[in-house]
Amino acid sequence: MFLLDLICNLYTVICNLIFMHIFIFVIVCISFAGSAFLAVFLKRNYTTAVALLCTVIADIFLLLLNTNYPAGLLFFSMAQLLYAERIFRNRRYNDELKGNGSNGDIKNKSTINALLLQVILRLGTAAAVMITVSVAHGGFDWVLILASFYGVNFLYNLLFALKNSKSDILLTVGLLLFAVCDIMVLTLNLPDYLDVSINQTLVFTIMYIFYIPSQLLIGLSTAEKRARTQLV
Repeated sequence: MFLLDLICNLYTVICNLIFMHIFIFVIVCISFAGSAFLAVFLKRNYTTAVALLCTVIADIFLLLLNTNYPAGLLFFSMAQLLYAERIFRNRRYNDELKGNGSNGDIKNKSTINALLLQVILRLGTAAAVMITVSVAHGGFDWVLILASFYGVNFLYNLLFALKNSKSDILLTVGLLLFAVCDIMVLTLNLPDYLDVSINQTLVFTIMYIFYIPSQLLIGLSTAEKRARTQLV
């Protein structure tokens, strides 16, 4: 308990001294810039960098301005779709190395079928979750709808990343840390929908402890050596 109280008190001091939200935003910007630099330097594509740019824009809405939550969730969802593309192509190439698939070429019939299956799976799951959430909420709510869509895609990304973690370990660990951060965000918003009370200082502390390294690891994953470097 002493250590926990110390961390909470330290967090409060940091917030009072250097505007924690701005500090976090700067870290995310650095991660984006580093990813873009690595993509140029290593002559790889910009999938991860663009995803991090979407994260930067989302953080402007949700972290700095603390307004227009649908826009923030939309950009977070775009980031997850970009990660999905990276994970999908890397997985297809790994399947090829094992003799179970193609090289991820979009013109290949096997790749098209696998892509369509994943799109149908994601959209079907997202639609079911969004309808269920809307019915449970008693009406249409853009924040809940987009949060559901984001959550479904994030969950699929995490599952597929874990399955192929050996070939993309930094991204996988980054997404795992990001998942803990999102759980904390969900916890923060629970009082808006349920009759519960939470320790906001503690939840904020845990959220940022996991958010900072998650973004840095995702940015660094651009430099991760894999069998097919253009998949980054």
